[in-house]
Amino acid sequence: MAGTDVTVVGAGLYGSSLACALAREGMSVRLCERRSPTAGDTGRSFGMVRRHYSNAVTVSLAKRGCELLMSDRESAYVPTGYLLTVSPAQRAACEGNVALGQSLGVDTRLLEPDELAAVEPLIDAAGVGCGAYEPDGGLVDASRYTLARFAEAVSLGVDVSMGAEAELPDDGSIVVVAAGCWSKQLLPELPVELHRIEIAVLRDAPVRAVVSDAVTNVVTRPVAGGGAWVVTYGGSTQYAQRDDCDGEPDPDYRDAVRSSLASRYPSIAGAPYTGGWSGAYDVTPDWNPVVGWVREGVYAVAGLSGHGLKLAPAIAESAAAMIAGREPRIDLRPLRFERFAEGDLLRLAYGPGARA
Repeated sequence: MAGTDVTVVGAGLYGSSLACALAREGMSVRLCERRSPTAGDTGRSFGMVRRHYSNAVTVSLAKRGCELLMSDRESAYVPTGYLLTVSPAQRAACEGNVALGQSLGVDTRLLEPDELAAVEPLIDAAGVGCGAYEPDGGLVDASRYTLARFAEAVSLGVDVSMGAEAELPDDGSIVVVAAGCWSKQLLPELPVELHRIEIAVLRDAPVRAVVSDAVTNVVTRPVAGGGAWVVTYGGSTQYAQRDDCDGEPDPDYRDAVRSSLASRYPSIAGAPYTGGWSGAYDVTPDWNPVVGWVREGVYAVAGLSGHGLKLAPAIAESAAAMIAGREPRIDLRPLRFERFAEGDLLRLAYGPGARA
């Protein structure tokens, strides 16, 4: 494509969303993908959307991102409600994050332990200090949304190149690296580690809401037919590169899931296990993404570590404006690459982890 302004590497959730947003800015765009738009981490998404974060920039991005996802029928948004439960020691941090969200216009509130069952009847509140609840949090279909953005990119005139191994082009165009957990292979200077993550699939586990429990480190979401997807954090496996993870579930993972469920959801701890899959989190030192210029002409969107889905539409919107030389809707400077060298890391109310 002669005279390409921007080359986007990676056609998953972020690459496809960015290609659309850049094309809407009037820029000519090439979108490069070695496999297919949902063949990477996008196709393994847990599907959760929420706005509970520890920093104004991520709350603002999640709020805007959720607004765009909820208004787009291609996202298949389902308002299950989102509940974060924390220990008594984390109550002050949770109260602070709820107050931050409310100050930025998020519909969120603090719940006492005896109020949790109204949101999730199967939950056992033992050891819970309080909960943060978003009634319109819930679920979207990351693959369906991404395919819609990819199709839209094509309709907007984006030049799509499929099937070639990813590399940084040297044709004078701006390069945006949005290759998920593969981004560090293209940009070794990114301060990203790859941590293993697994999702278990259970049958006959009729949870109602999306719940992230910071006490037992188990996360649950409903699926059609009365089942649940479950994540339990705590593993220590890391990868040198994303292709080292074969995507298969660990045979021992079901025992870890059952152990976590026994404390928080005793009635479904023995639910039939029907499989699952594994993937990776791309994690920065402060568990928040890198969005910005890494070097001259090279822009990165990386380190999304479990936040990516709900932030994607808003990051695409503001990053595209920034690349086009316009003032972005949301100031992305707190997510700049240089913050790590500057020691200006983002706050983590609950300590290191994907809840950020």
